[in-house]
Amino acid sequence: MIGLIAVVLLTSCNNDESTMLTIINEDGTCSREISFHPYPQGVMAKADEPIEDHCLVFGTDWERTWSVVGEDSLRRPVPMTQEQWDSLQRVYPKQSVASKILLHCKRDYQSVSEMSDSLTHVIDKQFDAKSTLEKHFKWFYTDYVFEETFSILDSKHYFPIPIENYLSADTASYWYTGQPDLTKGLSGAEQKEMLDGIETKVSQWLNANAFAYVYDYIGQVYYKELKNPPVSQERFQTLRDTLVKLPAVQNMSLEDMGKQISDILKDYYHSDVYSDLSLFHDNEKLEWVMNQKYRGYKLLTTMMGFQYELVMPGKILDSGIGISEGNIVRYKFTAERMIPHDYVITATSRVTNVWAFVVTFFVIAIAVGSFFYRKKNK
Repeated sequence: MIGLIAVVLLTSCNNDESTMLTIINEDGTCSREISFHPYPQGVMAKADEPIEDHCLVFGTDWERTWSVVGEDSLRRPVPMTQEQWDSLQRVYPKQSVASKILLHCKRDYQSVSEMSDSLTHVIDKQFDAKSTLEKHFKWFYTDYVFEETFSILDSKHYFPIPIENYLSADTASYWYTGQPDLTKGLSGAEQKEMLDGIETKVSQWLNANAFAYVYDYIGQVYYKELKNPPVSQERFQTLRDTLVKLPAVQNMSLEDMGKQISDILKDYYHSDVYSDLSLFHDNEKLEWVMNQKYRGYKLLTTMMGFQYELVMPGKILDSGIGISEGNIVRYKFTAERMIPHDYVITATSRVTNVWAFVVTFFVIAIAVGSFFYRKKNK
């Protein structure tokens, strides 16, 4: 189970068909539509009923529709009927119906801050979202700067051992977000060598966190049950950061990690007292312990598989770390991007003020006309 947790920490759901479309209007109002593959109970719920689907919670203030993949322009009202579900199952007999439909949840807002606050509640406060919108009036045009910041609310809970102990800030950021680009000027072979080295360090960091949590759990929950432990409870707890640096911890494999932790404690303390704990002889108990620790993070990886799409007023001038395609800017939006630091989406657009050109033209025309009129009357 610990090995599976490590895999979860290395990867997250990412489906290009699941999107979060954010539209910013010139007057500062905005809207957001979240589209994803739903469970039957989510798409079949009535429109006046709140739903919880894929750990996402939508109240009745969200407008819900559904569509068949590939038919984005045709939106059908909820609830989807059992007959419609069965009909699609007959069309795709060997595939999941859920993978062939999308549930669209849309809501309008008066401000971007209201929009971000709403998202924080949709994801049940598993992470925090904050956004700002600035308007810079420059007569002939107006620039709009939108920024939305996402952060894990309690990253130290999930990762008590800082990643900075294993990687530089830039390297950790590159591994999880792609920024800054550390591969410039490197050959393919050199890039592979660099990435292999980073992956090794990331694995060591994840091993250290898994070990630290089991170690802390022993010290906090089981220590009073131990008979003649080699060190006091206080001493045991202070030695944690020493043990996580051991090569045996850093080089743990994904298979049977519980036994490996047990053996590490036995070798370091020269005692069997920790190995005899039921925690290391009951897979279900160890699984439950790890689930309690990483439940929130697993929920985060489940709900964070969207492609973030942003539509700004006017022409895009700067899309930040996104990629502009026409009037849409697309960003990768996954849980691991918030591990090294806050994940920030930002874009700048420009709206041409046609009225300013008209006013300027008339002002110039009046000025020129007045000049010739005065000259003629002289």
